[in-house]
Amino acid sequence: MLMLKASSSGLELGNCVWTIKGPRASMTYLPSSIFVSAHALDFDYSSLKGNDVILFSDFSSLNGMYDDNKKMGEHIVNETDIFLASNSVFRDDGMDEDESIKFLCSNDDIAEEIERINFICSCITDAINSGGSVLIPIGRLGIILLLLEHMSETLHSSNMKSQVPIFMISDTAEEIITFTNALPEWLCKSRQEKLFSCEPLFGHVELLKEGKLSLFPHLYSKGLLVGKIDPLMGLLKPKLILFPEGQKSLCPATDKLPWSFLYYSKGKTIEVPNMREEFEVRMTTEVAFGLQPRQLDKTTAVARLKAKLLLSNGQYVLAAAKSELDQSERHLLHRGTVDASRIPSALQEKGIVCSFSAHADYSAPSDRERVISVTSPGEALVKVTSERTTIYCDDEETAERVYDALRSICNGI
Repeated sequence: MLMLKASSSGLELGNCVWTIKGPRASMTYLPSSIFVSAHALDFDYSSLKGNDVILFSDFSSLNGMYDDNKKMGEHIVNETDIFLASNSVFRDDGMDEDESIKFLCSNDDIAEEIERINFICSCITDAINSGGSVLIPIGRLGIILLLLEHMSETLHSSNMKSQVPIFMISDTAEEIITFTNALPEWLCKSRQEKLFSCEPLFGHVELLKEGKLSLFPHLYSKGLLVGKIDPLMGLLKPKLILFPEGQKSLCPATDKLPWSFLYYSKGKTIEVPNMREEFEVRMTTEVAFGLQPRQLDKTTAVARLKAKLLLSNGQYVLAAAKSELDQSERHLLHRGTVDASRIPSALQEKGIVCSFSAHADYSAPSDRERVISVTSPGEALVKVTSERTTIYCDDEETAERVYDALRSICNGI
């Protein structure tokens, strides 16, 4: 038969120290814990006594114990035992157990926790005063409730002209608020006493009564969006908005709006158009120093580049590729229009006999097609336009010689 017992970890609702006792051995499961909390029940250190095994799942609660040990007169002399010495609290060092627990269960943790919350409240106030909004992810529930309580006091003392609405968005928001204010067992003694004095356990009760705090299950909840979408979009000035199909009635697409709507639904694929014709790309220093640009004109230069396109912090970045091509092995990329008047001499230098068509005119516009016939060492046909130069030849060796001749009068990178 096994006996399971849950004890307070001092951290949060639902975060317990579990003790499992059996006929042969006992074990304690110790999650992240703190000795004293501003809202939760204090850490129950008695759950650690008399166990054969203590299983740690999180060492974050031990981060500050080294300094605590030094204050308690602990001296580390054995380097091989440094882990146990620096992270163990209960030792026979001349200080009895009650004094050790009294030292650890001081109000320093509470003061530090409240100081952090006050700092967050001051940042929130600054953001609101500057006309902004604040988004706070819900992590530890007790901290969120403390933050709501202190935020209410801060807003009240700041004498803001307009009421600042607070929205709590969670699919379990209503259940959480009801549960935390009805069950005091997980709270510290000072908050438990509020229940017997018929006082609310947390300050969010008053916020709900005054209409300053609203609870919504989803970000797209009807009450949260009605009357707020158009002003928000007018501020953000988007080009395209993706909106749930089920909420289409709240934001119908009209020609009067400067933005477009796309409605999505579960299991349905939609095509989102590319709204940007151009985008900026940053280049790493290594890639930039490896470029060998050639000037096209007074304002434009061109260079050959081999790199990887990455996305970092919302920006496109060109980073160096792992392997670079050997300069001697890579093929040149040619640019520019081939000057037809230079083709005969270039072909003759390669030992190629050619002739222009009878109606060829060098003074004609450059966009006109010119045809060159190659008769020796093999037959080929070269067509030259302002956009491209094409070689027609059945013999691979002849085509290669013609290509080399034309390449000699092209700009390459």
